[in-house]
Amino acid sequence: ISTVSVLYWVRMLARAAVLNKAKLAEKGGRYRQMASLMRELVEMDVALEEEEMETLTIAYYKVVEELLDGEAKMAEVAGECQGVVKESLESIRKRLLAEIRNVCSEITELVTKHALPSATTPESEVFYKKWHADTLRISLKHAHPSHHQELIKAIHTLYTTAQHDASLDLSPVNIVRLSLLQNFCTFKAEVLHDVEAAIELANTAIEDAAAEWTGKGTKKYAEAATILHLLYRNSLHWSQELGLPNYLDPERLSDTRSSSSSSDLDMMSPSVSPSKPPDGYVKQADVARRLPM
Repeated sequence: ISTVSVLYWVRMLARAAVLNKAKLAEKGGRYRQMASLMRELVEMDVALEEEEMETLTIAYYKVVEELLDGEAKMAEVAGECQGVVKESLESIRKRLLAEIRNVCSEITELVTKHALPSATTPESEVFYKKWHADTLRISLKHAHPSHHQELIKAIHTLYTTAQHDASLDLSPVNIVRLSLLQNFCTFKAEVLHDVEAAIELANTAIEDAAAEWTGKGTKKYAEAATILHLLYRNSLHWSQELGLPNYLDPERLSDTRSSSSSSDLDMMSPSVSPSKPPDGYVKQADVARRLPM
């Protein structure tokens, strides 16, 4: 056995050990530890497999979710208090905001210095660019106004580049491509305030996917159907807001509707805001779902 082969297997065993530890941390709800372990794996500068990518993003999704929830609760309670108590709660809230910014910076560093340079497939490259853009959207919410335009430009560039790459290399029913387009649509509508462009992008994504839909009853097709229905609802919602007609034929989605499980369609209930992914959809650990769209 050559030295190269030995080193390869040692590295593979190390990756497997880190991944197993991260999954154990997830089961115990220890998401900070989970994120730390997955960071260690990413910093090995290897192309992550699908399971590793999903574990990585779920880890940071959970960390960010906890911080955002904590910050929101502190802001709500502080608004009802006065004096020393209010000052104390505001101090805690500022620490949480600092942590949110630090985690977002950590994700950005991991993507730009390790994950993206090590990516070897078009899908993973698009995924990391999307994740980077989603993370910057969280940073945007908590950034000083003087940094807003710089962040908006960076987010737009990342989404645009990822969209171009996805259009060349990924199927219209690929869930990474669809989730990218969903988030780009909401960015156009809610941040750029270009609702007509958001409607056009959503409608194009739906038409392209419907044209290639095969109706395969797989888990990924069910996830794709969920995103397609969300895109359709968003398109209708935005069209109604502007008083514009929407020429999408709902029957175009009939095939995707029939191939989705009932639980997938349940997530599309009216209680779900049409401007963000349905609760429970975390298959790509969509950090931007926590944004107040």
